[in-house]
Amino acid sequence: MIGPPPAGEGKRGEQGYLAYLLRQAQAAARLTMERALADLGVTPPQFIVLTMLKAYPGLFRRRTSRGVALLTPQTSESSSETLERDGAIRKTPHPIHGPGVAHGR
Repeated sequence: MIGPPPAGEGKRGEQGYLAYLLRQAQAAARLTMERALADLGVTPPQFIVLTMLKAYPGLFRRRTSRGVALLTPQTSESSSETLERDGAIRKTPHPIHGPGVAHGR
């Protein structure tokens, strides 16, 4: 046989390497999530931003990316801007710090 065995057989089956099997599971979960979110018109980073804003209302955009959501600042900012443009979130001025506080709708 040339090439890797089919899923569920050989190293891709129950006796496979744990890291390889975890990678397969992660890839399958990500694909399922991307497809489900695409039906809603939302990207995975946008979903993360919305989830973080739901859990932590008024979260600063820059904090959304730092360790909380595991997004780069650029991805967080881009996702937030798109969500704001589409009306999914809105920014309101913080009473002390000024602009940059986002709220889910």
